Amino acid sequence: MMALLQTKPGIVKPAKIVDLGELMVDHGEKIAAKLARNTGPKGITWSTPWLTDEYFPDEQTRKIVYAASAWYFGVQIPRTLLKALVEAEGKILGTSKPLIDSAIHNPRPKLDDVMPLVAAGQVSVVHGYVNRRAMYLNRHGEGRCLNDLLVGAPERFDDPCLFFLVLERVRDPGP
Repeated sequence: MMALLQTKPGIVKPAKIVDLGELMVDHGEKIAAKLARNTGPKGITWSTPWLTDEYFPDEQTRKIVYAASAWYFGVQIPRTLLKALVEAEGKILGTSKPLIDSAIHNPRPKLDDVMPLVAAGQVSVVHGYVNRRAMYLNRHGEGRCLNDLLVGAPERFDDPCLFFLVLERVRDPGP
């Protein structure tokens, strides 16, 4: 069994960081519209019905260009520690819309080596369940799926195989 990572942010480092390049995200576009644009056998072939703007609202409304990366730790990690580590590097945890757009901009087989890829910056209680969930991108046959991942108590990511979408704001191209 993997040990739960519970150390100070200055001591913990990702075991692997994969550069995913620049990513333009239209935060004003609805999740359903994003998913409708990503069809085809190398796109998102399935998504949970819980992936909606109601359950995963976006505070941003503009287009933003990010430098995206995938961080891997190889151990269980509390969400608060993950957030502190990312913010210590001047970055933010990815949310659902950038996760969808990363799949749109990178059709399969790109991103296959960084899955499951979690949008850990946004967790929600969905469909009346008590437990909080985050969205993640994973392979599904020849395509990909967007599914919900249980965020274990006390708000930690229990699967040591996860990659986390990490973003750094590069520029704001406007509306």
